[in-house]
Amino acid sequence: METLLDIKNLSIAFGNDLNQQVRVVSDANIQLRYGEILGIVGESGCGKTTLARCILGLLPPSGKVVGGEIDFCGKDLLKLDKDSKREIRGKEVGMIFQDSMAALNPVRKIGVQFTETLTARMGINKVQAKAMAIELLTKVKLSNPTEIMGRYSFQLSGGMRQRVMIAMALALKPRLLIADEPTTALDVTVQAQILKEMYSLKEQFGTSIILVSHNLGVVYQVVDTIAVMYAGTVVEYGASSEIFNKPNHPYTKALIGSVPSLKESQEELISIAGTPPMLHSLPDGCVFHPRCRFASSICRLKKPNNIQTVTGVQVACHKVKQSAAKEGEGNIA
Repeated sequence: METLLDIKNLSIAFGNDLNQQVRVVSDANIQLRYGEILGIVGESGCGKTTLARCILGLLPPSGKVVGGEIDFCGKDLLKLDKDSKREIRGKEVGMIFQDSMAALNPVRKIGVQFTETLTARMGINKVQAKAMAIELLTKVKLSNPTEIMGRYSFQLSGGMRQRVMIAMALALKPRLLIADEPTTALDVTVQAQILKEMYSLKEQFGTSIILVSHNLGVVYQVVDTIAVMYAGTVVEYGASSEIFNKPNHPYTKALIGSVPSLKESQEELISIAGTPPMLHSLPDGCVFHPRCRFASSICRLKKPNNIQTVTGVQVACHKVKQSAAKEGEGNIA
């Protein structure tokens, strides 16, 4: 299947007026194919949202790309001027922001915000825009869309606001939709409904999706590929079926082991000792070694390279490399 998005050796740093830089994403390599859903997961502060926003050119003033490429449909997004980036936003790449209450204007009705976007970006009149908005709100399973058009964002529930955000993001039929923690602060039932709708819309429109989440239990239901991030580094990347069934990196194993399973009701949940490192003072060697029960001297001294297992999964771990060399596979013994 053809590649839609190819992120190559992407590094992002935040700095201040004293020219002090903190690397928040280091040498990330991720691909997304047409019609697939990619999950980017990891603990809060690992760099996943920064990476996602960088695709749209929405880094804060203190952030800048210090290396790498973002190839989207044959164009390096990092080399585009501001006008070209603005043209791509919405039309080519849409985004659902984490806080729907903040993303929607609280003093303007939903219908006004929706139709203004459509008339400005698609060149259609207000009557056409209203009809299209109602159609899209219906497609994301919102009942009484006409009534919702006349409401303000604070008059809607969290799940309803997220559905509005999804509908607005899909309005311009983007090739890529980035969803940053779309189920945060929603109850479990609504989370499942939102994810089901996103998967359904992928099937209807053929839209590729990047789903950013700290909750591995949320994303595993819908993603085709997954990138696991820790302290700014992609530690494991590959087909979700391979990673969930046989995780390679110790951090991935611990994340999956911390998710309750109805199938294994007697299995003890795994906890990860310690806390993530501060990005301005990362440890030498592997960034995960202070919390890793498999760590040895090489892990403390040398940063691991990405290696590919026989199943095609990319893993940044010295122990996996040793296991792969001895046993012909990537999983830690």
